[in-house]
Amino acid sequence: MFESFGLMTWRGKVLEMPGAHWHNEIEVNIVETGSMHYLFSAGQYLLPPGCLAIFWGAIPHRMVYCNPRTTCHWMTMISAPDAKLRLHFSAQDVYLVMTSDKPIPVAINLLTSSQKNQGDDLDRSGQIIVSDSRLYHLVQLDSAREGTVELSFTQPGVKVYAFTFGG
Repeated sequence: MFESFGLMTWRGKVLEMPGAHWHNEIEVNIVETGSMHYLFSAGQYLLPPGCLAIFWGAIPHRMVYCNPRTTCHWMTMISAPDAKLRLHFSAQDVYLVMTSDKPIPVAINLLTSSQKNQGDDLDRSGQIIVSDSRLYHLVQLDSAREGTVELSFTQPGVKVYAFTFGG
């Protein structure tokens, strides 16, 4: 079931969901007490007390089990035109699953490394053209190190799902 929340925050008891739902916002969950079990297409995930979960709400998700004493903080955030996503990492390679219904450029800027970024999917201008659902290679460094990468979205339509790391 598709829903729309906009920018919202709330705190309360957690209830199991009869079915999956999805929405266009980024969702943030912080488990205060108890535990929650989320089901995504990639599998089921346990969120223990103190856990912070951040995910794109467009991925169908469902609360399949929660401890009766579970209390959670939720927040949904909308993305704005000219949105930017900044990620601090410690890795040699950074990948991101993205999709789009049409080719859309996304600028990739490596903010904190003196090394040249040689991600496989970058063009000469430092952009990736997101056109199909797949894993995009954002950052490739000579060795593992801490860094920060910033993605700039100048057009709507790119869906961002999950970061993975190598090295």
